[in-house]
Amino acid sequence: MIQAMRISDRHWWMIIFVLWAMAMTAPSLNRFIPSSVWMSVHSIHVDDAKAGEVPTMRVERTIRREFRASWVAEVERLTLGGFEILPNCVGRGTNSYSPDARLPARLDLDWWLFPTACKLHPGQYRLETRWTLSGGQEVRALSNIFTVTP
Repeated sequence: MIQAMRISDRHWWMIIFVLWAMAMTAPSLNRFIPSSVWMSVHSIHVDDAKAGEVPTMRVERTIRREFRASWVAEVERLTLGGFEILPNCVGRGTNSYSPDARLPARLDLDWWLFPTACKLHPGQYRLETRWTLSGGQEVRALSNIFTVTP
Protein backbone atom coordinates (compact mmCIF):
# COMPACT_ATOMS: atom_id res chain seq x y z
CA MET A 1 0.00 0.00 0.00
CA ILE A 2 1.18 3.47 -0.83
CA GLN A 3 0.94 5.97 1.95
CA ALA A 4 0.33 9.62 1.17
CA MET A 5 3.44 11.70 1.78
CA ARG A 6 3.07 14.68 3.99
CA ILE A 7 5.60 17.48 3.70
CA SER A 8 6.51 19.01 7.02
CA ASP A 9 6.71 22.75 7.58
CA ARG A 10 10.50 22.48 7.69
CA HIS A 11 10.56 20.94 4.22
CA TRP A 12 8.22 23.63 2.86
CA TRP A 13 10.61 26.32 4.08
CA MET A 14 13.49 24.47 2.42
CA ILE A 15 11.59 24.26 -0.90
CA ILE A 16 10.72 27.97 -0.70
CA PHE A 17 14.37 28.83 0.02
CA VAL A 18 15.65 26.74 -2.91
CA LEU A 19 13.13 28.35 -5.30
CA TRP A 20 14.08 31.82 -4.01
CA ALA A 21 17.81 31.06 -4.47
CA MET A 22 17.17 29.85 -8.02
CA ALA A 23 15.23 33.02 -8.85
CA MET A 24 17.98 35.23 -7.42
CA THR A 25 20.81 33.52 -9.32
CA ALA A 26 19.02 33.09 -12.67
CA PRO A 27 20.24 36.41 -14.16
CA SER A 28 23.86 35.60 -13.33
CA LEU A 29 23.55 32.21 -15.01
CA ASN A 30 23.56 34.04 -18.38
CA ARG A 31 27.35 34.30 -18.18
CA PHE A 32 27.54 30.52 -18.65
CA ILE A 33 25.74 30.74 -22.00
CA PRO A 34 28.25 31.10 -24.86
CA SER A 35 28.28 34.47 -26.64
CA SER A 36 27.84 32.67 -29.97
CA VAL A 37 24.19 32.17 -29.01
CA TRP A 38 23.80 35.91 -29.73
CA MET A 39 26.59 36.84 -32.16
CA SER A 40 29.62 35.47 -33.98
CA VAL A 41 32.20 37.59 -35.75
CA HIS A 42 33.79 35.55 -38.53
CA SER A 43 36.24 38.15 -39.80
CA ILE A 44 37.16 41.83 -39.78
CA HIS A 45 39.26 42.94 -42.75
CA VAL A 46 40.71 46.44 -42.96
CA ASP A 47 42.05 47.45 -46.39
CA ASP A 48 45.45 49.06 -46.86
CA ALA A 49 45.29 52.83 -47.36
CA LYS A 50 47.41 55.91 -47.93
CA ALA A 51 48.10 58.38 -45.11
CA GLY A 52 45.21 60.84 -44.92
CA GLU A 53 42.70 58.33 -46.33
CA VAL A 54 40.20 56.43 -44.22
CA PRO A 55 40.68 52.67 -44.69
CA THR A 56 37.66 50.75 -45.91
CA MET A 57 36.55 47.58 -44.15
CA ARG A 58 34.68 44.32 -44.62
CA VAL A 59 33.09 42.56 -41.66
CA GLU A 60 31.48 39.15 -41.67
CA ARG A 61 29.28 38.61 -38.64
CA THR A 62 26.16 36.71 -37.70
CA ILE A 63 23.65 38.13 -35.22
CA ARG A 64 21.37 35.32 -34.07
CA ARG A 65 19.23 37.06 -31.42
CA GLU A 66 18.46 40.58 -30.29
CA PHE A 67 20.78 41.83 -27.56
CA ARG A 68 22.36 44.97 -26.16
CA ALA A 69 26.13 45.34 -25.77
CA SER A 70 28.83 47.81 -24.92
CA TRP A 71 31.70 47.84 -27.39
CA VAL A 72 35.26 49.12 -27.57
CA ALA A 73 37.25 49.29 -30.82
CA GLU A 74 40.99 50.05 -30.68
CA VAL A 75 43.49 50.62 -33.46
CA GLU A 76 46.88 49.17 -32.54
CA ARG A 77 50.17 50.07 -34.23
CA LEU A 78 52.80 47.39 -34.84
CA THR A 79 56.07 48.35 -33.10
CA LEU A 80 59.28 46.46 -32.40
CA GLY A 81 57.83 45.33 -29.06
CA GLY A 82 54.46 44.21 -30.45
CA PHE A 83 51.16 46.04 -30.83
CA GLU A 84 50.56 49.34 -29.08
CA ILE A 85 47.10 50.89 -28.65
CA LEU A 86 46.77 54.37 -30.17
CA PRO A 87 44.88 56.39 -27.51
CA ASN A 88 43.49 58.79 -30.13
CA CYS A 89 42.09 55.85 -32.14
CA VAL A 90 39.72 54.25 -29.63
CA GLY A 91 35.97 54.25 -30.11
CA ARG A 92 33.36 53.04 -27.63
CA GLY A 93 29.64 52.97 -27.18
CA THR A 94 26.56 50.90 -26.44
CA ASN A 95 24.21 49.60 -29.10
CA SER A 96 21.26 47.30 -29.60
CA TYR A 97 21.82 44.50 -32.12
CA SER A 98 19.25 42.54 -34.09
CA PRO A 99 19.38 39.75 -36.69
CA ASP A 100 18.03 42.05 -39.40
CA ALA A 101 20.68 44.77 -38.81
CA ARG A 102 23.01 45.42 -41.75
CA LEU A 103 26.33 47.23 -41.91
CA PRO A 104 26.66 50.12 -44.40
CA ALA A 105 27.53 49.24 -47.99
CA ARG A 106 30.65 51.41 -47.73
CA LEU A 107 32.02 50.53 -44.33
CA ASP A 108 35.15 52.36 -43.19
CA LEU A 109 37.26 52.81 -40.07
CA ASP A 110 35.69 56.16 -39.15
CA TRP A 111 32.22 54.57 -39.14
CA TRP A 112 33.48 51.65 -37.02
CA LEU A 113 35.12 53.97 -34.44
CA PHE A 114 32.41 56.67 -34.48
CA PRO A 115 32.49 59.26 -33.02
CA THR A 116 36.31 58.97 -33.13
CA ALA A 117 38.05 59.92 -36.39
CA CYS A 118 41.44 58.23 -36.51
CA LYS A 119 44.29 59.83 -38.49
CA LEU A 120 46.82 57.12 -39.27
CA HIS A 121 50.45 57.77 -40.19
CA PRO A 122 52.47 55.36 -42.35
CA GLY A 123 52.92 52.04 -40.60
CA GLN A 124 51.27 48.72 -39.91
CA TYR A 125 48.15 48.39 -37.80
CA ARG A 126 45.39 46.07 -36.66
CA LEU A 127 41.96 46.67 -35.20
CA GLU A 128 40.69 44.96 -32.05
CA THR A 129 36.99 45.09 -31.21
CA ARG A 130 35.33 43.77 -28.06
CA TRP A 131 31.62 43.55 -27.38
CA THR A 132 30.44 42.98 -23.79
CA LEU A 133 26.90 41.64 -23.74
CA SER A 134 24.49 42.54 -20.96
CA GLY A 135 24.84 39.00 -19.54
CA GLY A 136 28.60 39.47 -19.14
CA GLN A 137 29.72 37.44 -22.16
CA GLU A 138 32.41 38.93 -24.39
CA VAL A 139 33.00 38.68 -28.12
CA ARG A 140 36.50 39.67 -29.26
CA ALA A 141 37.65 40.04 -32.85
CA LEU A 142 41.00 41.03 -34.35
CA SER A 143 41.39 42.31 -37.88
CA ASN A 144 44.12 41.49 -40.30
CA ILE A 145 47.31 43.56 -40.18
CA PHE A 146 46.87 46.45 -42.60
CA THR A 147 49.37 48.96 -43.95
CA VAL A 148 49.16 52.73 -44.27
CA THR A 149 51.63 54.06 -46.84
CA PRO A 150 52.90 57.65 -47.37
